Amino acid sequence: MTSYTKMTNVCIKGVNRADWLYLKSEAVKEGRTMGEFLGSLISAYRSKPKTNWDEIMSRKPILTEEEANEMLNEINRAFRTETEFR
Repeated sequence: MTSYTKMTNVCIKGVNRADWLYLKSEAVKEGRTMGEFLGSLISAYRSKPKTNWDEIMSRKPILTEEEANEMLNEINRAFRTETEFR
């Protein structure tokens, strides 16, 4: 009995030969098919932040709430004593 693989041909317009060969070589380096490689590129693109603010707001905070309040109080105290504001 012979096993057949269903193949689907997809045409992508506007891709120059050098870029296509580069994509094929990168897929081979990772040991993937072109479909798997393009799928991983698309998922990486989708998960990428769309704006710089998205990246900034998605980061984990460096300080805890308590540490941030202590730092703010110290800055306010230093500002008042060094500039002689009351």
